[in-house]
Amino acid sequence: MWCHAIPSHFCRAGMKRNAIRLDELPTEAWATVVEIDVPANTKDRELVLRLLELGFVPSERVRIVA
Repeated sequence: MWCHAIPSHFCRAGMKRNAIRLDELPTEAWATVVEIDVPANTKDRELVLRLLELGFVPSERVRIVA
């Protein structure tokens, strides 16, 4: 996954180094998106575009529900 987030318990200034991939977050965990990587693969770029359309943008809080 190309969306990196910081789990809520790490959300303090300067904590970007604790970022993990979105698919590594446990279910029901809150996190803050810190960056979106744009992959070279066309199919994967479509997935990233969809995430952006859904609101997975830097500084946005997200929660994994399923």
